[in-house]
This record gives sequence, structure tokens and C-alpha cells, in this order.
Amino acid sequence: CINMDSNAIETIAVNAVRDSIVTSDFLGQFISDNDKEPSWDGFVYIYKDKSKKKSQLKGRLPVQVKGKVSKCFSKVEVSYPVSVCDLQNYLYDGGVVFFVVYISRDGLTRKIYYAELPPIKLRVTLNSVSSQKTKSIKLKEFPSDGDKKATIFLNCYDNCQRQASFTDAKLYSLEELEQQGVLQGITIPVSGVGLKDPQKAIVTNEVYVYAQIKGGAIPQPLEIIPQHLTTQEVVQQEIKINGRPYYNSFIRVRSAKETTIQIGASLFIKVEDGKMKYNIRY
Repeated sequence: CINMDSNAIETIAVNAVRDSIVTSDFLGQFISDNDKEPSWDGFVYIYKDKSKKKSQLKGRLPVQVKGKVSKCFSKVEVSYPVSVCDLQNYLYDGGVVFFVVYISRDGLTRKIYYAELPPIKLRVTLNSVSSQKTKSIKLKEFPSDGDKKATIFLNCYDNCQRQASFTDAKLYSLEELEQQGVLQGITIPVSGVGLKDPQKAIVTNEVYVYAQIKGGAIPQPLEIIPQHLTTQEVVQQEIKINGRPYYNSFIRVRSAKETTIQIGASLFIKVEDGKMKYNIRY
């Protein structure tokens, strides 16, 4: 067992994030270890194509990397205390992606967790702060797939851009906008790489709700963060049993973890982690 000091832990954590970022065809990294900048460790650059030429640069997102020695590497979600001052700095800088790397005591095993922190999420988080100096945030495990990594950064970057001018502005609820008679519609945009199925993209990525207001030049973000979203659609497709048609359509309900197919009023087929479960209701 190796006794690691804080500099060693930070170096291992930063190297883990660097190594993970460079495996994506659309991301580049400029992250320093033992950085003296107050609240950040560097940037991840997002490119429009795989050439990673500076002429194809879409933008960059600041990142912060923390390391933590741990014995447990099985969790898919963790919590980590962040300085309230840092959260305020992230808000006024326009957002950040926050990493925490779990490291074994010998330094050989590492697991990366991340949190997207665009302005609206930071505002919601800071609104729940009273007098404490730190606030715990939730982080999810960082994927190994390169396109999924790029999607996280591209989606967060686009939300940061959409929310940048609302750092201090008053945010309205849907009810308030409807009462004022100025609501024209809402959108839930999602950006990423290889997103061929819009409904699946909405339920598997972090999304925000934007309102189109009469006379407004740009959609205004609402101060809500959708959780556990589901989508529902009616699929027009004939269903046969032994060649005999029984139904002309079925209902498909999707969430981040599972898809449920409803055939008629009584047959439900649930698909979770590639496994099918049948449920017949009478």
C-alpha cells in the first residue's frame, strides 16, 4: 500500500481524465496537474469533426478535476462536496464540467465520475445553500465510449451557451408565463455525436427546458432540471401471431433505463439491460 500525498492524488486523477478524453475523436484536452488557478484545472476542446483542426473547433469547456482515495469502485453515482465559492465562480464563468476520480490505495485502479454544471444547474444548487461553505453535488460514472464522452461535452457546451445570458436574470416558471399570456412554446434541445434517435437522446442525456416568449429573441431557460424523463409514442405496425393479425399498433414508452412495449390493453413487454420481461394484466 502506497501513502500518497495530495499532489500525487491530483496528478493521478488528472492523468486519468486526460487519458480518457484523448480517446474521443471529437475532444482534446489542456488540463494541468497541480494547477494554481483558483477554481479550474484547464479546458476540454470540442471539435466539429475528427480532424481536430483548429479551424474545426466548436468551443471549449472549463473543467475541474478532484481525486479521492477509495476502496469502492462499483457505484454508478457518487456525491462530492464542492466549495460554495467554487460553485459561484463556475456560475459567473458560464459553467463547468466537474470530475472526481476514485483511486485505489496503490494508485493502480481508477474510476472517473463527472457532473455537468451549466448555469441553471449551478443556480438551482446555490439556491439551496444557506450558510455552509461546501455543497455536495451528484456525479455519474464517465462512459468509456468516445462518442458518449463527446456528447456529454457537446450537450453541456450548448446548454452553457444558451444559458450564459441568464446568470443573474429572473427566471420564470411555466405557470407564470402562461398567466402572463406570453408563452409561445417550449423546447428541450439535446446535442451530441451519433444521436440517431431523438427520443432516446432526450431520456439518456441531461436536458433543460427552454421557453419561447412573445417578443423574445432567444428561448429563455426555466429554473427546473427534468428528472427521470420518459417518452411515449404510438407505433403504427401490424402485430401477427401465427400469421394472423391481432393489432395494428402498439405503444412504446422509453426511459433512461428501460423500454416498455404495450400491446393492446393487457400485454406489457419490458426491455431492461437487453433482457425482456413479460407481464400480462387482466
